[in-house]
Amino acid sequence: MEVKDCIFKLAKEEFGNSFVDVDFFGPYDGEDMMGEVILKNDIADDEVIMKLYSITRRAEEQGWQICLGWVNDESTVEAL
Repeated sequence: MEVKDCIFKLAKEEFGNSFVDVDFFGPYDGEDMMGEVILKNDIADDEVIMKLYSITRRAEEQGWQICLGWVNDESTVEAL
């Protein structure tokens, strides 16, 4: 499995219905891949951080060095 496929699969597993997509870039500074996980705006920041940590650890177990961040998909933000 390639690193992009690994990240995509793990992000989909971790975030479920909150997951939208992953934007990939890199590799940079010794990382195999960097990316931004795109999420619906329905999940707390502390929960996102824990899930990203889990994805990173699980990817490392498969031999990949990754760095992830996240953004909220603005099309999912409800109008106030």
